[in-house]
Amino acid sequence: MKIKNKIVNNNGEKLLSSNELKTIAIICMIIQHAMYSGLIKNYYKLPEIIGTITMPLITFLLVEGYIHTKNIYKYFLRLVIAMLISEFPYRLIFPIMPQERFYFGNIMATLALTLVAVYLFDTVKNNLFLIGFSFTLIIILTNILSTDYGFFPIILAFNFFFFRDNPAIKLIICYLIYITRYSNFLIGLIIILLIGMFNNNLTNKENLALKQKEVFKYSYYLIYPLHFIVLKIIKLII
Repeated sequence: MKIKNKIVNNNGEKLLSSNELKTIAIICMIIQHAMYSGLIKNYYKLPEIIGTITMPLITFLLVEGYIHTKNIYKYFLRLVIAMLISEFPYRLIFPIMPQERFYFGNIMATLALTLVAVYLFDTVKNNLFLIGFSFTLIIILTNILSTDYGFFPIILAFNFFFFRDNPAIKLIICYLIYITRYSNFLIGLIIILLIGMFNNNLTNKENLALKQKEVFKYSYYLIYPLHFIVLKIIKLII
């Protein structure tokens, strides 16, 4: 699949489509998981640090997906199905821990819950009490369900949605949230640079037929469970 990746703005600066951001996020995730599976060593903690790029990017794309989706219920259903499919492959690399009360720990569960959080926030956005109540409820659910990354993506998602029309504020808050959790100033800058280069219009301009776009979209859902299986097989072989 060829993507028109040389679209530039008026200043000549290259911008990124959602597919390009997803690809970057997936590559970073696979590098980190290859380290967790024991295939590569955590030299200078670089693979682990690279993996922290993934969650901010996919949370940002989740919010963009919510804003532009034609059917929020189908979007949520896709995430739930991906969550169910991914749980066993996920546990090949990340066995269930004693503190986990429920079995679902893969990132699709986190994204599904984050989507619900954004939907609730959007629904009650004019009522401060309900906003606070919804936010508290979602935070409690992340703890009960032991979702991956906890409430970190929830806070990121609220920022991306609330300040969606204020790019500078959105990126500054994203940076502050990231460095508060990871204390890595350079990677934080890389993340906001990537998000700052995003242009949703480019996704619609990609030189792909409708069927190709559907294959592209669902392939990202399949890559997640499949990469755990591939990493496990490689680990067993070597």
